[in-house]
Amino acid sequence: MLLLVLQALTGSYAQQTEEQKKEINKIKKSSLYLYAETTMPDKEEAMMTAIDMLKDEAQRWVSEKKKKQETDVDWEVVMTNVTQSYNKIELPRGNMYRAFAYVKKSDIITGKNVIVSDVEMPDSEVEEITEDPASQPAEQPEAIKRLLALKMYDEVPACVETLKKEGLITEYNRYASLSNPDDYVLIIYNRAGEVEAILSEGAERINMRTLQADGVANYKGRGAIGVKLSK
Repeated sequence: MLLLVLQALTGSYAQQTEEQKKEINKIKKSSLYLYAETTMPDKEEAMMTAIDMLKDEAQRWVSEKKKKQETDVDWEVVMTNVTQSYNKIELPRGNMYRAFAYVKKSDIITGKNVIVSDVEMPDSEVEEITEDPASQPAEQPEAIKRLLALKMYDEVPACVETLKKEGLITEYNRYASLSNPDDYVLIIYNRAGEVEAILSEGAERINMRTLQADGVANYKGRGAIGVKLSK
């Protein structure tokens, strides 16, 4: 019985790997995508390297578009969009790991006057920021400490993936995809890709940097990533 189970699992894994290889080949043949790949002994290092290579490829591609005057997109917006929109495929290759990162070209070209934002801000008045001493935590969770260290958006993917791998968070997603945003800590970033604030979960949020009452209404036009802390 155990042998049959192992054979079934091996067959399923092999089938999944073949499907991923087909997906990679399909993306490579398409003119709609930019992609980069590498193979390394360390799985995480391989993916981070592939993402860096993808950013370089995006810069080269946008440079050509600029020369032809086909776009006036800011470099900061390009890097933010690549970091926000890329997808990845990870495969074993012998005793090493193959990392494949890709992004749709249409997802990284945004006009200068278009704000990259996933936050649907309410039309209500801006929330008054007032100090709330009772809400100040004596000791912040490790996950919050690491989020507070973030300065730029391109640092976010690696950080949240590591937090999830270590079990400090259970999930993360774009603000627009959150089923109940109040359940998530929010990483707020602006069009230049700068992380402006870390807001606590809950209907009445706290700015984890200032430890004052704050809310999404104070960040109209920004983007946000929701992170659910492990309990």
